[in-house]
Amino acid sequence: MATGLQRTHGLPQFLRGLEPGSEHWIDAEEKFNLRKLSVSDLVAQGVGEQQAEIAVAGLRRQDLSGLADALGIHLRVKFKIWAERDGSICKIKVDGADNAEWLRSYLSSVVPNIRVSEAVKKADGRYIHFTVTFDDASGPWRLQRVLIDCPAIIAMQIPIVHIIERPHYRLEARDLATWIDRQGESVWWSIDGDHLLAGQVHSPCPPEELSAALRSIDRPLRVDDPDDLARGETLRADDVDRAITVDRLGFRQLYLNWEGGESDWLLWEDEELLQSES
Repeated sequence: MATGLQRTHGLPQFLRGLEPGSEHWIDAEEKFNLRKLSVSDLVAQGVGEQQAEIAVAGLRRQDLSGLADALGIHLRVKFKIWAERDGSICKIKVDGADNAEWLRSYLSSVVPNIRVSEAVKKADGRYIHFTVTFDDASGPWRLQRVLIDCPAIIAMQIPIVHIIERPHYRLEARDLATWIDRQGESVWWSIDGDHLLAGQVHSPCPPEELSAALRSIDRPLRVDDPDDLARGETLRADDVDRAITVDRLGFRQLYLNWEGGESDWLLWEDEELLQSES
C-alpha cells in the first residue's frame, strides 16, 4: 500500500530548497494531498512524535499551521488574483484581505518605480481591490513578469505586454537548439504557451527531442532582454545566456515569441526532473 509520502511524491521533494523560516506556497490539490501524510511519515523526516501528531490532526481539519510549525517554515495556500491594465494604472483584485496585504507588500518590494494604493473591500464580498501606478514605460512588463513568476498566486487574469513591445533580441531556432544541446542530457525542458512546439513535443521533454523540434521548425524567434538593452540584435548560440532569467528556485528560463507569431511563451528547466537527478 502506498504511504502518504509516496502519494505526495515524497516529503523530501516537497522540502527541497526550503530553509527554516522560509515561505512555501501550495495549491489546493497539494493541500489535499498533504492530508494523506501520517505521523510515521513525519517522524521519518525527523519530526518529534508529539509534534507530528499535532500536525497530522491539523491537516485533517485543513489547518496547515501544525505542519508548518513542525517543518519550521511558513506554509500557505496560493490565492487567486485578477489584474487589468488601464494605461499607466493596473487594477488588481485579490481573493482575501490577508492575501491582498501580502501581495501589496511583495509588489512594492520587487517591482521598481511603482506606487501601490491602499487596499479596499468592495461590494463583491471577499475580494480586495488596489491599484498599481507605473512611473516608467517598463513598469507594465515588469509587473507582468512578477505576477507570472510569483509563487504565491494563481493568476486568473494578467495584463499582457508582448515581447515585440519590449527590448528584445532575435534568435534563430537552430541556435536555440544548439544551446539546448550544450546544457546536457540531464536537463529536461518545459514549455508554456506555445502551440507550435506543443504539437511536436510533450512537456517536460528531453533536450534531444526539443532541439530536434526546434530545428525542424527552423524559424526566427524574438527573445526578451531582461536587461532592457536590446534593440533587435541577433543572438547566436554562444550568446543565449545573455537573455536568461532565473526563478526563485534557481531554474533558468527564456521568454520567447516566434517571429510573426501572436503569442509569447516560456521555456524553462523542468524542476521535477532536475530534482530527480540530484
